[in-house]
Amino acid sequence: ASKSPLLYPSTPDQDHFAPEIAYTGTTLIQGLTLDRAIETARRKGLDPKPYFRLAGIRQIPSSWANQRIPNSLFAHFLYWAALETGDPAFGLEVGADFTLGDLGALGYFLMHAPSVSAGLLASEK
Repeated sequence: ASKSPLLYPSTPDQDHFAPEIAYTGTTLIQGLTLDRAIETARRKGLDPKPYFRLAGIRQIPSSWANQRIPNSLFAHFLYWAALETGDPAFGLEVGADFTLGDLGALGYFLMHAPSVSAGLLASEK
């Protein structure tokens, strides 16, 4: 059973969690970001499968890297993991593992550009 009474702040309890509503109309991000969060959770001894079951995700891939995922799924996972681990800085630990390469083509442009502005301009072309 989950230690946290809430999955994320706007949800009064797990019985009212509605993933089909929670994840509609959100921005899509690289699945690799979720993989990084899952790795951090596992290092802290947390099994992420219960979160995905609560989120209504039945087919849990071994890696999310080749997928685009709703940013709300990532944000909710960070919140859940922070509650479950008792570590309010959980998201910061995930961010510490982040590299510009995780951004895909945009990260490539930013890494090889003389400035962020030049990288963003190059990515628009």
